[in-house]
Amino acid sequence: MAGRPGAHTEIGAGLGPLNGKIWRVGLMGETSSKANVKAFLSALAQILNDSGRKTDAEAALAAAAV
Repeated sequence: MAGRPGAHTEIGAGLGPLNGKIWRVGLMGETSSKANVKAFLSALAQILNDSGRKTDAEAALAAAAV
């Protein structure tokens, strides 16, 4: 799956029995800061909303703040 231009986030397909069922997001180590996770969730919500899939970005961001 292509990432949003300028987002610098890697998104890949699930592996093995999860292939086609989940996405893997490349946020590990120092890149997994709260700011980067929030930026990813905001960008993903925007992409999904732009594609006609209704998402609750505020709920996702609130969950990430925990």
